[in-house]
Amino acid sequence: MSRFKGMKRKPRTDKVAVEGSESQSEQATWARTQDRKTQLVRFGLFGAIGAGVLALVLVLSGFTVSSPTVVKPKSTTSVNTASQAQAEDLAQQFVVTWLQAKRGAEKSLAPYVRSEGIKLPAEALFVASDARIASVELQQAPAKSAAASGTGAPTTDKSEVYSVIVSASVRQVSEPSEAAQRRFYSVPVVVNDGRARAASIPSPVPAPATGPDVNLGYKYRIVAGHPSNTAVQQFLAALTAGTGEISRYIAPGTSLRAISPAPYKSVKVVDLVSDRDFSGEAADKAPADGIKIRVLATAELSVTATESVTGQYPLTLTSRGGRWEVSAMDPSPLLPAPEQNAAASGAPSTSVSTTPASATAPTSATPSTDIHERHPDEYSSTSPRPEHSPLGGRNPRMDQHQSHRNARHDPNPHRHRRLRGVAFTAVKSRFSMAPILLSGLVAGLLVWIVWNVTEVKDKVGSELDSMGHSIVVDAPEPRADLLGFPNLPDPHDI
Repeated sequence: MSRFKGMKRKPRTDKVAVEGSESQSEQATWARTQDRKTQLVRFGLFGAIGAGVLALVLVLSGFTVSSPTVVKPKSTTSVNTASQAQAEDLAQQFVVTWLQAKRGAEKSLAPYVRSEGIKLPAEALFVASDARIASVELQQAPAKSAAASGTGAPTTDKSEVYSVIVSASVRQVSEPSEAAQRRFYSVPVVVNDGRARAASIPSPVPAPATGPDVNLGYKYRIVAGHPSNTAVQQFLAALTAGTGEISRYIAPGTSLRAISPAPYKSVKVVDLVSDRDFSGEAADKAPADGIKIRVLATAELSVTATESVTGQYPLTLTSRGGRWEVSAMDPSPLLPAPEQNAAASGAPSTSVSTTPASATAPTSATPSTDIHERHPDEYSSTSPRPEHSPLGGRNPRMDQHQSHRNARHDPNPHRHRRLRGVAFTAVKSRFSMAPILLSGLVAGLLVWIVWNVTEVKDKVGSELDSMGHSIVVDAPEPRADLLGFPNLPDPHDI
């Protein structure tokens, strides 16, 4: 016992302070749950913003979800060619007979129409010839039958009504030296059970309207010294004038024959336009085999030693063995694609060694100065600036120059253009802007939710950190040894 004298025992504490583990566990669980909710809301926010941006990009790029187009089935009404031929033949004969009829010859009209009430001149007033069909249109059968008048045969469900336009060369009998004029007449014809009959006498009508000039797909003019021009010259000479053997100038497997007897004495190609640009190739360079080009040849066809006529031939040329051969006589000239035809201005583009192709008639070999090729700065103060092009419309060069002048005074010339483009696209997209506005509203709502959740989380976390409380528990009594003495501390711990 003496060895323990003077040794101080550590004070025994019956109570210890520990942090509330259960409360801390609940706080950690609540914090993790709120963190997951915040992450989900954040991901939803980003998804909504991304969807809105994607929808905006799609609308501005021209992509819109349109309703499916309902294609109406085409009418499958079959045309009775036999009935149409009967109507055409009766209309032609009726027009000629009616124009040349005179009083007392009413019976001549009886095979075509009811002649009662028709007034004819005392003598024939017109001489008609060369009757032709201008147009034929099958009329729709009436949906509801009307009350019939007269004693004629009634129409049935099998009756067909044709509106026939007949053209004829007509001149007055009193003017024998006057040239005949082309006149047009409308004749309604009813074909009933295989028998044709006119519903009324012919009615003079105006001539059908003609369309605008057709733009062709030949963009480049080929010069006279090019091998393709020489090949076309030799082919047309053999075809129309009988000069040389035509088989020498056509491709193998092509069945083309010369006109016999030859109608012309000689042929001269005055203009040749093509769909291929040869400006970057040497004129004496042999073409590779298998190349095909479409050309339109305009030639002077000599009838006599002093008189000639103009002819045009659309051809297809194929290269073989270093030369050009005619592989086909095209049934029609080359036409541009619909989108190119809509944007065409009537004058094809020019190239370095070839000149633009005309859509109708050949031009002079001497190139003329185009007003569009002059730079705006080349006009002097004395010479007027052309405001309009020779073909009509505004001069594009002057409009471009004016836009450049306006750009000098505008510090940001593209800004208004971009704004106009966005506004035009927004109006053009119609109801496609609704999803974008809805996406913006949803994105704003999500931003407000995330902002408030984050603020509440930070506030609660700060309050929990400031709450410092402890729990006091009873410490267990120290166990005694076998002799009844309490366990003394280890000397090494003192």
